[in-house]
Amino acid sequence: MQVSMLALLLAGCGHGGWRTAPGGDPAACVTHCQARHQSCMASTGGYGDCGEGSRQNSCERITNPELRGACQTSQAFCQNRSRGAVCGERLDSCMAGCN
Repeated sequence: MQVSMLALLLAGCGHGGWRTAPGGDPAACVTHCQARHQSCMASTGGYGDCGEGSRQNSCERITNPELRGACQTSQAFCQNRSRGAVCGERLDSCMAGCN
């Protein structure tokens, strides 16, 4: 249970629909990635919602101190990253899939 909660928290920092770029059409793929980047930068909510675990206090429910510490570290890392850094990394990853 504890490990699955940590996995869910880490998944909260995932890429969402970024990897659903059209295959076989590089121009459409680039357009898709650029649109997702603009959407990410314009988002007023979470951009991958790393803070979801924090709002639910999911780390606090982990009883193993080592796993709880890892969860809290991951949570802090996600929350303290800038929108530009997160969205830029996702753009780079998306564009790499367009080749």
